[in-house]
Amino acid sequence: MINCNSDEIQSILHQGESYLTTSRQELAAANKKGSQEAAKAAERCFTEVIDGKNRPSCWAYAHRGEALRFQGRYDDAVKDFQAAVDQADGTGKNYAWAYAHWGETLRDKQKAENVHNSPEAREKFSEAISQEPNYAWAYGHRGATYHISPSSPDSDLDAALGDFSKAIELYNKYLDQPGYCTGNGYAWARAWRSVVHFMKLLKNCGLTLDDEKCHEGIRAYYDLLVAIRVDQNIIALEWRCEMENIMAKHNVVVE
Repeated sequence: MINCNSDEIQSILHQGESYLTTSRQELAAANKKGSQEAAKAAERCFTEVIDGKNRPSCWAYAHRGEALRFQGRYDDAVKDFQAAVDQADGTGKNYAWAYAHWGETLRDKQKAENVHNSPEAREKFSEAISQEPNYAWAYGHRGATYHISPSSPDSDLDAALGDFSKAIELYNKYLDQPGYCTGNGYAWARAWRSVVHFMKLLKNCGLTLDDEKCHEGIRAYYDLLVAIRVDQNIIALEWRCEMENIMAKHNVVVE
């Protein structure tokens, strides 16, 4: 059994976290195989610590859950996030990161099942936000739990728009702190907010751009330009697939 106070544990945990970072980077580079290999290595590190301690830390469970999410093992990941927040009396631990990534796991699972509205994931993001009100990432990813399409009710589109806008606002406040560069950050939320504006454009007036309601098109274009300026690779990520599906479904042709 590993000594729970030993430097060895910290070394293994840091190694696992490093593998998780590599997994994220490989996923962003569209290298699914590389991402999964790194995630499996991270899982092994966290499992070694969990199995070797009498009382494994909630941090180890939560980060193993993240490693399982990257492998697409969503049900196993949910069990680890549950373990991370469980308390002896059955109440939830104050652990916003675990709740937020639990929500992202549920969102990924339903997306894999071609389900585009995820109230269960939204509930976990909301719990994370209630614990940490300035959690920009949780706001942004909660926005993506709504079904965003021209057929969506206005309430869903407006709620998603509000979440993406709040995420951008909080992110930029963070960037405005001393030591950080001021700017329009959070390309992911910008790109998704562009999608919402585009859906509102299609819902309100199709592609008839002379309608005064079509200011949504200008907003969509502006957000997209800002997103690309912040992160030139943003279109290569999840957002590109979403837009391709949307354009195919609505027979939108870009020449």
